[in-house]
Amino acid sequence: MVNDDFSVSFDGGWQKRGSERSYSSLSGHAAMIGKETGKCIAYATRNKFCRVCERAERTKKDIPEHDCRKNWSGSSKAMEPDMCIGMMKELQDSNIHVGNIIMDNDSTTVARARAEVNPALKKQCDRNHTLKQFTNKLYELKKSKNYKELNSKTIQHLSKCFKYCISQNENDPSGMKKNLEAIGRHVFGDHSFCESWCKYLASPLTYKPWQLPYHRYLNNQDLKSDLTSLLSLYISQADKLVDLGSTQPNESLNNTIASKTPKQNFYSGSESNDFRVAAAIAQKNLGHHYVTEVNEVLLLSPGEITSSKARKIDLKRKRTKETEDTSTYKKKRAQKKMDQHKSQESAEVREGRTYEPDTDMNNNTDPNSIKEIPPPLSKPVPTPITEGQYTFVYFDLETTGLGDDCEITQIGASVNDDVFCQYVLPLTQPISASATAVSGIATQNGCMYKNGHEVQCMRTPDAVNNFIHWLGKFGKVLLVAHNAKFDSRVLVHVSSSIGISASEHISGFVDTLSLFRELYPGRKSYKQVDLLKDLCVTHYDAHDAKSDALALQTLLLSLSVSCQIMMKHSFSTEFVVNNLNFLMMKMRNMQSLQNLIDNKILSKFTVNKIAETGLHFQHILLAYQRDKENGVRSLLSEKTGGKARVTGNSKIIQSLQNHFMNMKT
Repeated sequence: MVNDDFSVSFDGGWQKRGSERSYSSLSGHAAMIGKETGKCIAYATRNKFCRVCERAERTKKDIPEHDCRKNWSGSSKAMEPDMCIGMMKELQDSNIHVGNIIMDNDSTTVARARAEVNPALKKQCDRNHTLKQFTNKLYELKKSKNYKELNSKTIQHLSKCFKYCISQNENDPSGMKKNLEAIGRHVFGDHSFCESWCKYLASPLTYKPWQLPYHRYLNNQDLKSDLTSLLSLYISQADKLVDLGSTQPNESLNNTIASKTPKQNFYSGSESNDFRVAAAIAQKNLGHHYVTEVNEVLLLSPGEITSSKARKIDLKRKRTKETEDTSTYKKKRAQKKMDQHKSQESAEVREGRTYEPDTDMNNNTDPNSIKEIPPPLSKPVPTPITEGQYTFVYFDLETTGLGDDCEITQIGASVNDDVFCQYVLPLTQPISASATAVSGIATQNGCMYKNGHEVQCMRTPDAVNNFIHWLGKFGKVLLVAHNAKFDSRVLVHVSSSIGISASEHISGFVDTLSLFRELYPGRKSYKQVDLLKDLCVTHYDAHDAKSDALALQTLLLSLSVSCQIMMKHSFSTEFVVNNLNFLMMKMRNMQSLQNLIDNKILSKFTVNKIAETGLHFQHILLAYQRDKENGVRSLLSEKTGGKARVTGNSKIIQSLQNHFMNMKT
């Protein structure tokens, strides 16, 4: 007598006849896989339909001789126990007696097998099915009683505790009962049954239930009663829980069968279905080289390519299995699954309601429920311009101040001996006292003065147009400036405000500040005037746009700075446009979030990070309204580039949630 522990599973097929398709199972398969060997020791199929027989019946003709595989006329649900009993009887005829069976709890297969084959048959429940069943019961409880505290976060924590309890109490019924009892008490703040796994016991004064909503214990007594009743059911079955098995080999086999009998094609009307299932069984037991062996039995040449391919696939599968059995791989898989769950949760909060049964039946969808929160944004990053035929134009600006929205008061530029200089009358902004102190430029009664002497000036639109027209004679130009990041923003912003697209006339900019930091590291000062004094032993009238442009040209040409170095520190005008749009977006978001800083809900640093990722105050409020327990956390901690969008800090997230809870909306 051979006793072998094995598991059994069943998978249904599809019906497809012409353009018709229904979901009733017209065929089924089941397999018994040895627990120790991992090999399929028996399999069976049941088919309710035969094309040839059906055609003959429909046309009222005699049934021709054919390989008919129709062997079932009962219901689809009864296929599984019938196949199991049939396989057990066939194994008994071969003097193989099944002593233990591992399977799920969804059928009466074991009861029927005990009645018809082996009264002493033992059963082990499937671990994954048991865990999934527990989680489903929690969701059913939430749906039936509408417990708000029993949200996805709470259910996830309870399921994790249940899984840990199952894993840590194998072959220990008393420990299993005690720890199952502890789960129901633990989440309500009663730690009298908790053991070393509970962190409360290590630090009772500082412990907080971080895994529960709002980091608070549950307090609904009705929920406590229902949860206790649910756990009592599992406590009464502790003897079964301490010895669980796995039907994963069957699930793997079912996937192989599904790959050979895809459900969009109907193979169950002929012998093809049975052949395909048999091929999957051969692949399970022998590996992919079963094709070679079949060919040899049929006196066919298997072919070198077929044999080589089979060896490679089997070797790859062997290595994959060895990797998948390691604890490191399992931890990574669990982490990946958790990350995917969080990513999905964040996406659903951002997207709002997208698909629900009958959601649009009455045409009364709330506009806020479909308003989409923007995905994580990142600050534009400058990239060097690819080399080409460009003219380097050395330029400088004097401005009304140092802000990103300041206006131009003087434009200076030069290309060899060709010099451009124009004083510019600002459109709206007055020149700040600090700017006048530096540049000597001031305005009074519509006139402009330089160091007290009146100078010829133009209004901003005319001056910028003249500058653009002057640049036009040089073809594709790159404007070279010391600290070009500032000058480029001002020029592009002012050009845009008067309806001129700078990117159509200027290819990009070169920043000599970063250039000299690379060429001369460790200097105390990188001011242009100091660089010219130290490297060229030259003094000039600083803070005059024309003089600054000429001095910069002299500095770079005298040092013979190569085009390659210049291009390395270049960036496109398109980047400047994108950066300006980003800064404007950030400023609008900061204004909407200022209330959180004023009320000391969040720090200015955190608000700045929120604004940079494209979030407005209303976006965060909308996330909270969509999911009061997890919405804010899902939005702020959404992963982007491997990091949280804003933060995963529980205190910050909790502070925001408390603020929204206390708001009168």
